[in-house]
Amino acid sequence: MSDVLLGVGAARGAVARGEASALELADEALARVAARNDELAAFVEVDPALTHRWARSAGGGGLLAGVPVAVKDMVDVRGLHTRAGSSFLGAQPALQDAAVVRRLRKAGAVVVGKTATTEFACGPHLTANSPVPRNPYDAARTPGGSSGGSAVAVAAGMVPVAVGTDTAASIRQPSGFCGLAGLRPTAGVVSVDGVVPLAPAFDTVGPIARTVGDVAILFEVMSGRRMRPPLDERPWTVGVVDVTSWAAPEAEVVTLHARALDRLRRDGLRLVTVRLPAGGESFDAAMLLLARQAWRTHRAWFARHGGRYDAQVHRFLSSGRDAERADVRAARTVAESFCLGVARALSRVDALVLPVAPTQPWPLTMKPVPGQEPPGRHGLRYTAPWMVTRRPVLAVPAGVSSAGLPFGLQLVGELNHEETLLALGSWVEQRLAPS
Repeated sequence: MSDVLLGVGAARGAVARGEASALELADEALARVAARNDELAAFVEVDPALTHRWARSAGGGGLLAGVPVAVKDMVDVRGLHTRAGSSFLGAQPALQDAAVVRRLRKAGAVVVGKTATTEFACGPHLTANSPVPRNPYDAARTPGGSSGGSAVAVAAGMVPVAVGTDTAASIRQPSGFCGLAGLRPTAGVVSVDGVVPLAPAFDTVGPIARTVGDVAILFEVMSGRRMRPPLDERPWTVGVVDVTSWAAPEAEVVTLHARALDRLRRDGLRLVTVRLPAGGESFDAAMLLLARQAWRTHRAWFARHGGRYDAQVHRFLSSGRDAERADVRAARTVAESFCLGVARALSRVDALVLPVAPTQPWPLTMKPVPGQEPPGRHGLRYTAPWMVTRRPVLAVPAGVSSAGLPFGLQLVGELNHEETLLALGSWVEQRLAPS
């Protein structure tokens, strides 16, 4: 079974041909978790007895028949705890599945366990109350966050696909840092019923997988939308976002980005430069609006458990509580200008493209430098602004650095046009795949 857990097609095909049962695939996934989880800390809860029970009852005709799947510990799975990376939630197992898990089960998927998240999915930084997942490409570096556990589980071959959540970066950054594809869907397309909230206006649930094709399959199941087969013969036009005013990218990011775009241009992609309004202000505005809504969402818990929040999350929520109304109004104005600029840009192109982050995955032991932005916040500068637009954004693997670390691109699409975005993503992925 060396390759059977590397993709949906391989796993589902093995079941369909009678070469393996759903139970055997589940056992293979559990064995891989047992072999590598102490090293990589992808999973926070695995219950083999429950997984065996679910595998025995998995349906055989769905899109995910027999496919093992990991679920981020922000999402309810009946019988498992939902702690959301915190010290005070999840005293009892969830009584029912989240809506998205019900869809996965109906399609035949088998839940292997719950994956690590930073506290309440609040950023890619380290939080004191949750395990720290490690990047399979370099265990001394971050896999990104907050869906780092889900990305590590897929990248390390423990499961073919995983469920993540994304507010400011949490599917896209780990996907980019771990050499995977991941989709932040249009806000509201995938139900967040049964998902612990960070900021409901911006929260989304989406898939992480090795390939865009598997992301498309998982998205079809999670959303209930029937997906057409990707069409990769059309002439694509993509706007290259000028990010120089957002944050200066590292030299290696500049090199990898230019190399990827050059390859795509030579293969027929038409590229035009796009400069969006607000520039770096869009990030600060998005983060202030996020903090404000996260505070409103969490204030009842905060009143009862404020002393048990991680210190960084406590500061972030407090910044939302203490924000001046004039600053919030100004942030909304900046966000509205950004949204209008994005809409105008997308009226002329099929999608927008930019790197996942201005940095490569940073060392887990990296400390903030006085006078410099902490790495966890700095790493969000290319992802966070898009949350205010509610648009779908796809992370696609796009190369490997000189140090052997993955590099990813973001593709930003029109509202509710995931089919187009995934078709373009598949085209890009095929051309940038290692030869």
